[in-house]
Amino acid sequence: MNTAAMKRILLSLVLITLPAAAIAQQGAEQVTVPLSDPGRPASLYTEVLTGNITVRGTNRRDMLVTARPRGQGASRSEPAGAGGLRRLTQPGGFDIAERGNVVRVEAGGNRGVDFEVEVPTGTNLKLGTVNGGAILVERSEEHTSELQSH
Repeated sequence: MNTAAMKRILLSLVLITLPAAAIAQQGAEQVTVPLSDPGRPASLYTEVLTGNITVRGTNRRDMLVTARPRGQGASRSEPAGAGGLRRLTQPGGFDIAERGNVVRVEAGGNRGVDFEVEVPTGTNLKLGTVNGGAILVERSEEHTSELQSH
């Protein structure tokens, strides 16, 4: 196995094992996802419980994922209840995995996250939102797409 293939495998493993949790409260987090074989068509699978998905087809050979937490600002907490206990709202997170030119982006936690993803033109898309999130696809010239908003 050549060194370039080993580097791609190692990078894929790092992306799979290290979730991109801890979205900063002050703003967005960006992650560049290299593709295993940039010469072949790619696929993007994204589903969010609470949030919007925007996908832009661009002239690139990787994917750029930007995640923005909904309701940015200071961490919220509920007023103290019986016994002085209060629930602290933790920031949400997201996971990204790439394998064989298939990129999966998943939001974690109960907090909403809006995703903007720049993909190579011609990328296959399977996008879904729940809780009324919007899906916007711009200049993708995608091969196939499946869009679901509930």
